[in-house]
Amino acid sequence: VIGTRLYLFGGHSGNKHLTDLHVLDTQKLQWSQPEIMGTPPPGLRGHTANLIGHKIFLFGGYDGKGRTNELYILDTAEGKWVRPTWPTDSPHTPPGRQRHSASLIGSKRIYILGGFDGNKWLNDLHVLDVGRLEESALNDVAVHRLIENMRRLLNSPDFSDITFVVEGKHVHAHKAILVAQCDHFRAMFSDGRF
Repeated sequence: VIGTRLYLFGGHSGNKHLTDLHVLDTQKLQWSQPEIMGTPPPGLRGHTANLIGHKIFLFGGYDGKGRTNELYILDTAEGKWVRPTWPTDSPHTPPGRQRHSASLIGSKRIYILGGFDGNKWLNDLHVLDVGRLEESALNDVAVHRLIENMRRLLNSPDFSDITFVVEGKHVHAHKAILVAQCDHFRAMFSDGRF
């Protein structure tokens, strides 16, 4: 619940897993289906949802094929789904599960307890530090921007500082990138051969 709005995502109709999002205005007692940008989670049941500020963190659940350990964030202020990058195969990441508990303790930590992995009931405890996740997401954005900026400079005669002739074609490059990526070029440029 955010203010007077109750958010409902997913579930199972008896025939299929649902991917729709419904919002109940608790004052008017009216349901709506808002337009949300981004890619929603697959149809899930048995997942958990935790609210931090204006963001709803969905974790785990069963999608009809298997139990997931993926995390999705519904940013209700911006009206979009976000799927943060996090290592789903790390030994520190909780394995896929459904019917688990997840509780926000403090302002930035979600504690994930137990659940069912498809074979057995679990009794493990994991902590999702949302503060670190947000730092990681910001770093991912910075890296993505850097990559996009560097891509614009590739094979640009105006901004390159070295040109190779390969089979009669000019290939414009950047010494800094070559040095960072290749020990051979690092040695060549360090020895003053170029």
